[in-house]
Amino acid sequence: MALLSLDRVDDAIGQFDQSLVQNPNDLDVLCQVARLHMSASLSIMQKLMEIDPDSFQLHLLMGEVYFNNHHFEDSVKEYRAALAKRPDAPGIHFAMGNALRNLQKIDEAEVEFHTALKENPNDYGSNQYLGEFAVGRHEFSAAVPYLLLPVLRGPARLARTFCSASATYNLGDSQKAKAETAGRRSV
Repeated sequence: MALLSLDRVDDAIGQFDQSLVQNPNDLDVLCQVARLHMSASLSIMQKLMEIDPDSFQLHLLMGEVYFNNHHFEDSVKEYRAALAKRPDAPGIHFAMGNALRNLQKIDEAEVEFHTALKENPNDYGSNQYLGEFAVGRHEFSAAVPYLLLPVLRGPARLARTFCSASATYNLGDSQKAKAETAGRRSV
C-alpha cells in the first residue's frame, strides 16, 4: 500500500504478486490487484475514447465489455461497428456469432460461425456450435463434420452428446437420438 501511495503501481503489483505466491487465496490482495488492473483498463479505455471515439479498437473492446456483462445486443452492435472499420479483422465473427447465439438468433449466429471457419477451419468453438445447431435440428449427418474436431479435442460432455446421438441414430432410433440431444444442446 505504501508503494501505491508513492504512485509506484508496477512495484505494488509486483509486491501483491509475491504475496499471492505465498497465499493465493488472500482476498484482500486479490481485491487490490483486481482494483489496480480495473483502474488501469478504464484509464486506457478513456484514452482510446479521447483519441478516437469511433476507433476499431474501442468498438472491439466495448463489444467484449458488453458481452462479458451479458448485454449481447449492445455487444453485437459494437462488433458490427468494429467490422465496419476492419472487415478482415480475425476473431470478430466468432465473437459476434457467440453473442448472437446467446440471443437465440441461431440463423444469424450460423452465418457468423461459417465466416469464422473461413478465417480458421480448425476453430474449435465455431465447429462445436455449428455441430450443435445441426444436432438441434436433428440433422445428425450434417453435424458430423463440425463435431469431429471438437470431439477429438474437446470436453467429455460434447463427446458424450455426439457419440450417444450418433449411436442411437445409427441403431435406427432417431426419436430417441433427438430426445437425448435436446437436453444437451447449448443453443
